[in-house]
Amino acid sequence: MHIPLPLRTQSRLRWTLRYLGGPHGATTVAEALRDDGVAQDVRRLLDEDLAPTVPPPPGVDVAAYIETMLARFANPRLGHPLQQIATDGSEKLAARMFPAARERLRAGAEPRWIALVVAAWGRHLAGGPGPEVRDPRADVLRAALATPGGPQRRAAAFLGVRDVFGDELAESAVFRDLVAEGMAQLERG
Repeated sequence: MHIPLPLRTQSRLRWTLRYLGGPHGATTVAEALRDDGVAQDVRRLLDEDLAPTVPPPPGVDVAAYIETMLARFANPRLGHPLQQIATDGSEKLAARMFPAARERLRAGAEPRWIALVVAAWGRHLAGGPGPEVRDPRADVLRAALATPGGPQRRAAAFLGVRDVFGDELAESAVFRDLVAEGMAQLERG
């Protein structure tokens, strides 16, 4: 049985694969999903952070829905290039991921996996491995990421770019700590 996949969830998954899979040498969505660590992080993002924010259509088994989506994205014949996905993160992530992060925070949950995607996006912007950066706010975001100090200070400065993150995420100590934790985790490899 084919379950229609909402565009919102599909695009969130592609962005996640871009920023987590690219540094592992993946050039397509399917290649990114073949990395066990990336696949595990993606599954956690879907299960813990995104599924609670996207009500399924009546009668749809969420676990089956997630499996169907992952199987579709793992199909190497699709060949969706990660470089194509990497453009305009400050606009696309703000529209696709940040509302879910705010919703999870309001529910008293920790959007840990969304924060990891934000940290990976920061790594990409700062010149980490992967495709070339194409983002209209790259210079401002890079300057924030270049703040001296450890991950806590860099995360606070990065989230402080309010025209990208908005007030709620910029002021959330929980989200800032999670992004800092993600940055430290990515630095450790």
